[in-house]
Amino acid sequence: MKHVVLSFLLLYTTLYSDEIERIESIVNDIKELRSSYTRAKNEIVDYKIEIENLKKENVYLKKSTNSIVNNNKYTLRIASLENKIDELEVLLKNQKKSKKTCKLKIKKNQFPKLEMKEKYKFKSFKAKVFKLNKYAFIYDSIGGEVVESWEEKRSFTSNIKSENWIKITGYFEEKVWRASTQELWIKNEDVVIKELDKS
Repeated sequence: MKHVVLSFLLLYTTLYSDEIERIESIVNDIKELRSSYTRAKNEIVDYKIEIENLKKENVYLKKSTNSIVNNNKYTLRIASLENKIDELEVLLKNQKKSKKTCKLKIKKNQFPKLEMKEKYKFKSFKAKVFKLNKYAFIYDSIGGEVVESWEEKRSFTSNIKSENWIKITGYFEEKVWRASTQELWIKNEDVVIKELDKS
């Protein structure tokens, strides 16, 4: 009977020893999986913290970028306003100059009826070509403001003059005649009649 029990035990041990090893292996695998799971959980927590930090940094950077863009907008606006101020200051200076000129003209011309002398009487004549005999100034009226300066030998046409002035009715640019679109006058002493080439 002893032999039967012993042989049964041996058989049982032999049969189930592989099963026990398999169960131990499964238990070890479960332990390893648990530890991997714990590590993964901890990593997820770390990643979540890092994501939150990056989100905060992103919000900060967006605010910084917006403030830089706004600063650039304000800088451009300030520059534009400064240019406008400069333009207005130039206009103001010009207005002050023209006021002074007007006042001077008014003071000079206190008796306009008496000043209608020979030099202000216009005479028409057959159109001729004139040329400058020196570097000279061009005026916007008889005794008016200087508006241009021309080089010696520049040619122009006219058919109106006064005692001391000639009206420029047209002028030559690159050998092409152009009608004058504004009132231009030059002193008689600065011009001579141009001899036309008859050949």
